[in-house]
Amino acid sequence: MNIRMTVANSRGVIMSLDELDNNQDLKDTLSCVDCQNKISYVSASIKNSRRSHLRATWNHKADCKFNGIGLFRQLCKDSDGAFTEIGEGKFLFQIDLNNKERRGMSISNRQAENKPTSLLSNQNLENRFTSYIRTLKRIVEIKKMLEESDENDVRDSQIRNLITLQINGQKVNWSQFYYEEETGQLKKCFNYGQKDTNKIVCIEGMYSIRKVHDTLYVLTLKKPFERDRNEHGHKEILSVSFQIRQKEIAENFQKSIDAGMNKATVLSVVNCSKSAVKNDDYLYLDIRGDIISGKQIYFHK
Repeated sequence: MNIRMTVANSRGVIMSLDELDNNQDLKDTLSCVDCQNKISYVSASIKNSRRSHLRATWNHKADCKFNGIGLFRQLCKDSDGAFTEIGEGKFLFQIDLNNKERRGMSISNRQAENKPTSLLSNQNLENRFTSYIRTLKRIVEIKKMLEESDENDVRDSQIRNLITLQINGQKVNWSQFYYEEETGQLKKCFNYGQKDTNKIVCIEGMYSIRKVHDTLYVLTLKKPFERDRNEHGHKEILSVSFQIRQKEIAENFQKSIDAGMNKATVLSVVNCSKSAVKNDDYLYLDIRGDIISGKQIYFHK
């Protein structure tokens, strides 16, 4: 995060926090680059392996983008109704897919496998994905910024408490919706998806893509996941994959991956299943979904 340095008889200059260590005489001339409110400056110090420059003495305006509530208010403005403010400092993120759309995102449904083209041409579905992915893009950016911010600033968990997530009319915890590639989180995703089919989730991680044949590609989470033996003596192997049945979508994803943008967040209905290999002690835990729209994936660093 940057703040504005203001000096008499000089134009405002943007400085990084690291640069301020060598300019402590400017500590009384600092204001937020967004809302212009004054900021109290504290010298850099090392605490809990993190460098702390500015303590929690900021007094941002309500709609400042460096204030948690302000961030979400800006997000609401360009989310096409997927993200709304429902009360002072409280926000609702809604994902609503009807039964046909949910079936279209589920590889377990034979009708969707046989007739993917008609579902892909559904403009209403495209519009829904556009709003969801735009909102998810902003949430990913906010999440990243908060993780890298000063430890005295608003933390990721506090920000998430401002959000009510509602999927197909049912309230869902953020931890049941957004998963990262750590083994523990994906095991939770698998357990969540096993309880009921067609769960809508986001999975973030490093992905690769491969061609199975001319009409089928598979986007796979790259990192192999191997766990200690479970209570039945099986060694559990987790896998995450998404089938793509349109060549153009797959090729566009491949271009992003080739350009080094292989980290992505995927929004999809998932189905989870387990299978044991005969004469072996491995238990495979598969998390699978379909990508029927390019709007279901957001590539980021």
